Amino acid sequence: MLKIFAVSILLLGISFPAFSNPSRCGSPDEIDKYLELQFNEQKTWVGLSEVSKEEQQLTYIYENPKNGSWTIAFYSLKDHQTCILMMGQSSTHIGTKPKGSKS
Repeated sequence: MLKIFAVSILLLGISFPAFSNPSRCGSPDEIDKYLELQFNEQKTWVGLSEVSKEEQQLTYIYENPKNGSWTIAFYSLKDHQTCILMMGQSSTHIGTKPKGSKS
């Protein structure tokens, strides 16, 4: 299911916000502060993935529960940078957990 989600993100394209840093990357504190001040979004989900044998990253989902806006960002454990991948609006929780989830 996650693979299908990732592929659909790539096929639909990637959209970035108007962000002062042209690369859409910064320190974790900079990205957290930007998303809090601009969109009132907080981290609500984190997952660990292996990019290669030498690199792992954390994927974060930030959300604003009042207006439904959301952001997906990646934190490189190698480079110690967080980069915004995608942003959107009108999100909703579907209320189900995947089988075998640890929460």
